[in-house]
Amino acid sequence: MSFKIFDLKDTSIEEERFIKKHLRMHRIKFYETPKGRHSNPAIWVKTALQEVKAKKVIGKCQKKWKENVKQELTPGSAILNKKSGLLILLVVIVLILALFSPML
Repeated sequence: MSFKIFDLKDTSIEEERFIKKHLRMHRIKFYETPKGRHSNPAIWVKTALQEVKAKKVIGKCQKKWKENVKQELTPGSAILNKKSGLLILLVVIVLILALFSPML
């Protein structure tokens, strides 16, 4: 009997790779089913013992993933996003002014 340990339906590719990497690091043998007509993509294991071990690993992975996402949204990165946004805005304004300038 097989056990579904993780549903990949609403998972980003990066998170999926992160989880698979950690399952491999803990030597958990798993397989993946693709999206079908009546099913969602998922990660499966073959034994109940592997299921218990895999769910613990996935729980830890999800905590690490959330921490990584929080670190990416630190105030320092927000400042960089503002600076790049201002730069893009300035470039757009210059291009618009160049298009509508009377000298053309």
